[in-house]
Amino acid sequence: MARIVVTGANGFIGLALVQALAARGDEVVGFDIVTGPALHALCGRYANVRVVPGDISEWHHVANLLRDARPDAVLHCAAVVGVIACVDAPFATMRVNIGARSICSKPCGCSASGA
Repeated sequence: MARIVVTGANGFIGLALVQALAARGDEVVGFDIVTGPALHALCGRYANVRVVPGDISEWHHVANLLRDARPDAVLHCAAVVGVIACVDAPFATMRVNIGARSICSKPCGCSASGA
């Protein structure tokens, strides 16, 4: 099967993707700044899941992740969510919700527009 990196792997959608991909037999690398018990439980349940902690808005974290994981695909689910979190930290929200798309796409040979 495929080797897939899931960013935002500890979030609602990311966690569901990690579980679904692992269940179908893909090798999954979960990437998130926060790694909680649910994500670590998936590592215990599936031998084909591993977690790499890191900040999606930091170029060197993403570059190291992609260099080491050598994925067939990257599913970008990382985001700052919730009105309160976004209002409390608007610049960090923009770095993650807008800037991280460019950071993820460049090493993969894609443009930020997805082309």
